Amino acid sequence: MMNNSKIAKKHQQMPVNILADIGTLAKTMPDILDLSIGDPDLITDESIINAAFEDVRAGHTKYTESGGDVELIDAIRGYFSRNYDLAFERSQIRATVGALHGMFLTLQTILDPGDEVIIHEPYFSPYKDQVLNSGGTPIIIPTYEKDD
Repeated sequence: MMNNSKIAKKHQQMPVNILADIGTLAKTMPDILDLSIGDPDLITDESIINAAFEDVRAGHTKYTESGGDVELIDAIRGYFSRNYDLAFERSQIRATVGALHGMFLTLQTILDPGDEVIIHEPYFSPYKDQVLNSGGTPIIIPTYEKDD
């Protein structure tokens, strides 16, 4: 049978996301502590919420530069200069939409095909996929309590 799908073959048979299954099951069990994805159970501090609203009210709702807002980049440069006596050019710093995106961009930048990347188990499930999608070879190292 011919496959007329416009979706790349590598994405037609996606593996089961066990975290989604565990999350669904955990919702049925009130005494379960979810440590799977690092989603904090804290309410964001009111000062941060208010600052975000004020920023939106001030009209800061447009796309930023692809590498990050210049004011943020300069603040990061200042932080490293003050605290670590390190000097960076703006072009050496990138702000991303999250740590996972930043890690993916880093792996895309530094990995050559077949480069090995050590991932300690247990690990956040996207780590392995990011290494594979960047051409690397994940090396999974089990971690045991006795190794502490």
